Amino acid sequence: MWSSFPETYGHVAYPFHTKARNAIRQLAPEHRLGRSLDGVPLRSSLAFGAPPWVAHWVEARLRNLAGPGSRLCVIGRNGYTSVGKNWGHQWRGDLPADRAREGEECRDFMRLMLRRDPRWFFL
Repeated sequence: MWSSFPETYGHVAYPFHTKARNAIRQLAPEHRLGRSLDGVPLRSSLAFGAPPWVAHWVEARLRNLAGPGSRLCVIGRNGYTSVGKNWGHQWRGDLPADRAREGEECRDFMRLMLRRDPRWFFL
């Protein structure tokens, strides 16, 4: 089995109801797992911690880029697992031709926020 992102299709019974637990089931036979996973939280493989020097470097770069007194807003607009997760995908066809591009709702949000407070800086 190979999957870049193991998905569960349909309703999978507990304790394999999450993507991580379902992936474990795909890697080892259920009889070998027994009930050892029953109610035991899985350790996260994601680590968002960064060495302090990296955090300071990024913060300094953002301060230099955005300027003093700025308010930072990070927007993740596009997703790859489903077009339904993309911001504004449903309204592309409903907009006039000059505004019918993906993400226009996101741009409208940014314009509104800047109108209320020009200190906003968007990534």
